[in-house]
Formats: sequence, structure tokens, C-alpha cells
Amino acid sequence: MKLSVSLFLSLSPSLRTESVFERPPEVCVDLQEGEFLGPLQYRTWRRMNSGLQPGVTAVTLDPDTAYPRLWMSPCCTQVSVGDIQPNLPNNPERFTRYNIVLGSQAFTSGQHYWVVEVGTKTAWGLGVAAASVKRKEEISLCPDDGFWTLVMRDGRNGSEYEACTNHEESLLHPPRPPRRVGVYLDYRRGVVAFYDAEDMSHLFTFSGNTFTEPVFPYFNPWPIINGRNREPLIIVSPDPEV
Repeated sequence: MKLSVSLFLSLSPSLRTESVFERPPEVCVDLQEGEFLGPLQYRTWRRMNSGLQPGVTAVTLDPDTAYPRLWMSPCCTQVSVGDIQPNLPNNPERFTRYNIVLGSQAFTSGQHYWVVEVGTKTAWGLGVAAASVKRKEEISLCPDDGFWTLVMRDGRNGSEYEACTNHEESLLHPPRPPRRVGVYLDYRRGVVAFYDAEDMSHLFTFSGNTFTEPVFPYFNPWPIINGRNREPLIIVSPDPEV
């Protein structure tokens, strides 16, 4: 269903808060049908709903979940790979097989959006993870195992971007390497979407999910390979409203 800007502005506030997110500028449709609104509508929504979801969500990292090689900044907004940290407790929340750390915030409702700077990293993973995911065993980063993730890594022909679905390989081909990635969660509708946060071009969407437990932001800075990929993942705040 196509929506013009004038029609969007005439929508009631309650409907606006239920239906707005964005895709590339030429797309202007309703998220409730699994689709997207354009950036002008989204910016207007955010100005009129300052401080309400799905405005920008404050996200920090939870050190208790971090793989022992992961090092976080004091403010828990940056994570990078280093030497194993000795004497860390092997608490139930901690991942012990993969370079994973979760966010501190558990989401059980609402719409949320956060931005991660990936910069010039050569591999990374972002998304959300269910509270019950396995922390000590082998996993796949797909919905069947409680993960909704987007991964970038070195491939045979350069960088590869892949949405980790339950079935066939889902390689993506963004027009440029994103330096900042936006992650959007609509808990009630079961949507997890990814964007190039610098121009809000759409990368991929998981839809039609049914969340039955809390989900957490997921971060994976990936291993250092041949001395590359040392840069951190950095949680950043989007630009102020204008």
C-alpha cells in the first residue's frame, strides 16, 4: 500500500507509532504489511515522537556474557578481540566457544533501534539473540538456534555479507560497504531489520517471527585473522534531530 507524505502526516499519532520505519527513498509503504516507509516520513515521525519508541534505544554491552577474549571499554560501548582474560568466572551467561557478547538490555516489547560502527573491520556480526541461546555449545547464528544476525566476512572474492537464515544461503550485495549498521527490532511483529545507517538503505529483514522470550542485542567482532580485523565494534548514537 503506497503512502504519500501528506497522507502520512494526516495519520493519527497512535498509528504513526505503530507503522513507521524506513527503507531507501523510493520506497514508501506500510511496515504493518511487512514493508517500509521512506526517510522523510521517518524523520517526521521522530520529530513528532521524540523520546518514544522506536526512537533510538540506549544499548550497552554486558561483560558477564562476553567470550573471554573480548575486551570492552569502561563505558561498555566498544568491544574488540585481544588476549584471553584470566580468572573470569565461567558463569552461565558467558559465551565460551565464540566471540560473542550480548547487550545488557532485555527487550520483551516495543520497537527499538541502535547503531553500531563497524568502520573498516574485515569481519563482524550483529543482530539479536534470544535469552535461551546456548552459551557453552556449538551453535549456528540462525533463527532456529535463537539468533537473527547479519554477518560480514572475507570471502573468496572479497567481503561477503550474509543474512543467517534457517535455509539456503542469503548473500547480500550492498552498493557500498556500510561503515555504520543500524539494527531495528519490532518485538510484537517479529521483525529484525538491518540498514546502512549513513543513508538508511535497507540491507535485510527477518520477518514473521514469533518472539516468546526476551531478546538481547548481539555483537560479534569476529576473530583477528592474519593480523587483520583488530578494530572494535562501537555502539554509537545517531545524529541529533534537525
